[in-house]
Amino acid sequence: MIYKVIANHLINVDLGVVGYLPEGMRFLDLVVDTVVRLPRITVEIPVKELDQDEIHELIRETLTSYTYEFRCMLPRTDLTFLHDFFTLLTDEYRRWKFNVAMEASTESHFNGLTPLLDLALVYKEQDSSHWATLKHYTLDLMATAVTEAVMAHYVEPVKMFLEAHNGAIRTLVLKVDFPKTPVTNALDMRLLIDVPEEE
Repeated sequence: MIYKVIANHLINVDLGVVGYLPEGMRFLDLVVDTVVRLPRITVEIPVKELDQDEIHELIRETLTSYTYEFRCMLPRTDLTFLHDFFTLLTDEYRRWKFNVAMEASTESHFNGLTPLLDLALVYKEQDSSHWATLKHYTLDLMATAVTEAVMAHYVEPVKMFLEAHNGAIRTLVLKVDFPKTPVTNALDMRLLIDVPEEE
């Protein structure tokens, strides 16, 4: 028998200080447009209590696999914008004192700078490819968002089945649909829990 645990989880893309840059909101729009293009993913989860780091790794690997042949569909104007935006971002990256923020007594400073640090490092890792950077950054954001949603909605149901159901769980399969329009921000998730039927 397969139990279906349904959850809708609202996501919010926080760009931190990146969003404060000139045209930061236009960059956010491109991130959202990329999210809208993401396909439904199916993730097989190990049958045990959910571990956040393991879940994040599985989801990130699945997103990478599903979008391997994800081709750039951006018009030249957007590519030109990304070039200018990443050039500005790289210049600004050098102006921030990340060591001071990390050592601050409060984490709020560093949390706001994290998106800038992440994006600048991705841009460098992707050999300054504008499309590859946008894609990679978006997949990282969504892997984190889905992981947070899984931990928020599915830790207790999985624990309940592991501890209270007579039959051992055969499989745990997660299905995730991403928002399909720029004005929606909900993940549509289903966790399929397969347990043997009572004989």
